[in-house]
Amino acid sequence: FPSHDTNTGKPNRINRERRRQYVPVSFVDRLIRVGLPVFGIMTLVLMGVFSWSLIHSEKGFLITRVEVFGADRHVTSDHVIRLLELKPDETLLFANLERMSSRVLLHPWVKHVRIERELPQTLVVTIVEEEPIAIVSITDYFYVNRDGVLFKKIESSDSMDFPMIVLPKNIATNEKASTMLDEMIDFLSKYEQTRFAREFGVSEVFVRDLGLSLFTKRGQLQIEFSYGNQSRSSLGELEDELLKLDLYYPQVMQGGAKLKYLDLRVRGRIVASAM
Repeated sequence: FPSHDTNTGKPNRINRERRRQYVPVSFVDRLIRVGLPVFGIMTLVLMGVFSWSLIHSEKGFLITRVEVFGADRHVTSDHVIRLLELKPDETLLFANLERMSSRVLLHPWVKHVRIERELPQTLVVTIVEEEPIAIVSITDYFYVNRDGVLFKKIESSDSMDFPMIVLPKNIATNEKASTMLDEMIDFLSKYEQTRFAREFGVSEVFVRDLGLSLFTKRGQLQIEFSYGNQSRSSLGELEDELLKLDLYYPQVMQGGAKLKYLDLRVRGRIVASAM
């Protein structure tokens, strides 16, 4: 029976609207509301179990391929792979890349290394080889890079076809030796940019307490530079003398005599002599 308002005797509008809003929930609706979350949870669990079993199975993500890039002159791909020390059951996802990198860096010719995972079963190793710019003679012979790092002791099978930097044996501290070496690397870098260097090259640089002797590769010229004068900047003075050499050496060399000695330490002049 319709509900009536007791005051007016008319049907109660509020009760009619409440009856219209009530809709019985069907079995399918209840199944969807309850079943979908349960199905989603079960799917995630099954995917987790499957992934875990795949990772730890014999074939799932097992490292079966190693690609090495950057191994060029002094480092071989086989040597890099041996340094990785991969285990037979090593998987890609659980491989300790940091530890592998530290082992590869033990190779004296490896300057930088980057190891990346490439799913599903490949390890990608990219290395940067050291670039020696000279050989340093101090207590022994070492290759040195442009950063002033002595990265490898010279062995009998190594090439000696690099400029030789000979430092004084009586250097008081390692810090002083490091500073002197950095200055010599900077000097060689500036020397290599001159016309004179492109024509005559450099064989050896002997560093003394108050002076620097450079021997050319071609012509075996001995050239004396100022170095170690505390009253002026050593590097600034070397740059001035390099500029003087580059500007005036054609006039000095055209004298006809076979010159063997040039002294740049006198301001405004180049002292030359045949030996």
